[in-house]
Amino acid sequence: MVSMKDIADKIGVSRTTVSNILNGHTDVYSYKEETIKSVIETADELGYVTNYVAASLKTGKTLTIAIVVPDIRNSYYAHLIKKIESLSKEDNYNLMVCITEEDVEKEQRILLMLRSRMVDGIIISPVSYKSSLDNISQLPPTVTFDRKSANDKIPSLTLSNYEIANKLGLILREQGATKPLFMGGNAYDSTIVKRYEGLNSVFHSKNSDSGVNKILDVYSNEDAYNQIQDLIEQDKFIYDSFFLTTNHFIYGIVQAIDDFKLNIKSIVGLEDFEGRKFIEKNVEYSIIVADQPINLIAGTAYKMLFDLMHNKKVKSSEISTEINFYYNKY
Repeated sequence: MVSMKDIADKIGVSRTTVSNILNGHTDVYSYKEETIKSVIETADELGYVTNYVAASLKTGKTLTIAIVVPDIRNSYYAHLIKKIESLSKEDNYNLMVCITEEDVEKEQRILLMLRSRMVDGIIISPVSYKSSLDNISQLPPTVTFDRKSANDKIPSLTLSNYEIANKLGLILREQGATKPLFMGGNAYDSTIVKRYEGLNSVFHSKNSDSGVNKILDVYSNEDAYNQIQDLIEQDKFIYDSFFLTTNHFIYGIVQAIDDFKLNIKSIVGLEDFEGRKFIEKNVEYSIIVADQPINLIAGTAYKMLFDLMHNKKVKSSEISTEINFYYNKY
């Protein structure tokens, strides 16, 4: 196996110089361009491969962080992963992507695997408020985003979900809606709980004591369509609007409205890059989406983890930035 010493001996520089250049430390140590080029080309010529296992045993670092998300099909998470990968690359970290599929047991297996592989840090959107994070000790520095954990020792980053949902609820009411149907995914997702509370605060006095009706465990267009179809077949569809916790399944909603000729005033929800495609749709109801600040969320979550990994104190944070609302022309 080719070593750094082999490269250094061939081009007549020190092993330290080779190490600094191959490990991307040229911003700290000043080297001539021809030296950098020579080291990289010689390493490639000799077939040098970095031994990360040996390096991690020596430094206690693997230069790898992990991001754990519930569902890669949701473009909100896909765009966020892309941004965090870009940020981690700038700091010479590799990014490992793990998907829990909203399964607590799978989440626990993933966290145990990440602990055993000694990743330097974890950014996670946990399956539920009471998640595997509460049961596994000696995890590396960890930050939750989008959803909180019951473990208050783990710093979290969330949107001001109650406030955003309340604003969307007020917009619905201005559109003349009185009977919204709340639709979302995981019932144990703290984000969904807060969004429901925000919407319910606007409409609870106009509904029964049980508040705004909700349908959860909706993850796809097919799920959304089938749920609406079931309500219609049971003669229980009494709604004049929809509140979506994500626009990931807006296709199914729009298709059901068209197929069953539903008299709907508005659809509102938080954007995951699918919803805005419908803004120009020529329909007889309004479509309103709140833009989630992906770059801000990704940048803040990564900065929190980076600081934790470098032994800085980090506090939980809630993003209350001004949300942009997009409307269709109706």
